[in-house]
Amino acid sequence: MAVGFAESKNALIFVMGVRSGISPQIVYDAPMKITQRYPQLDHLYERFLKIRGNPHEISLGVGVGFFVGMTPFLGVHVILAVFVAALFKWNKIAAGIGAWITNPITAPFIYGLNWYVGAKVTGMELTQIVPVNFGVNELMGLMKEGPEILRTLLIGGIVTGVPLAMAGYFLTRLALKRFRSNHKP
Repeated sequence: MAVGFAESKNALIFVMGVRSGISPQIVYDAPMKITQRYPQLDHLYERFLKIRGNPHEISLGVGVGFFVGMTPFLGVHVILAVFVAALFKWNKIAAGIGAWITNPITAPFIYGLNWYVGAKVTGMELTQIVPVNFGVNELMGLMKEGPEILRTLLIGGIVTGVPLAMAGYFLTRLALKRFRSNHKP
């Protein structure tokens, strides 16, 4: 399988092909509407790009939302992200949207990653937390280890949240600048 990049006149295109002579297949084309399969997502994406404010403040809001979304405080991510955004006068709507990076679909993967990273950073053993037979004694043991579990998830969330927030900031700023330069009144 051959993998590479090619440039079209408007975008960088990721091309994948098979060496057996089958023509390459376009997997990703940036200016093309990624959400063609799901038109309702396309509408939400365009609404996001039309949020009022300057790209810097909106991107900071997304970044803080992504960072807070990686913390173990499930259920209060949006509240925390909006609070921090309001504190620094960043875009609160973008922060709330960014905090939804952790949702019921992504939470098991994000918390699994945060747990793994946090355990590696703190030196905690990965295998001794979840009991095989779950009863009252095991529940009490988990409650005693609760602060250690929270600390591990928080450290993992910080370690994974910082690069994700930075990527979210730069990608959002890039998308906003491109969108606004193409849609000037």
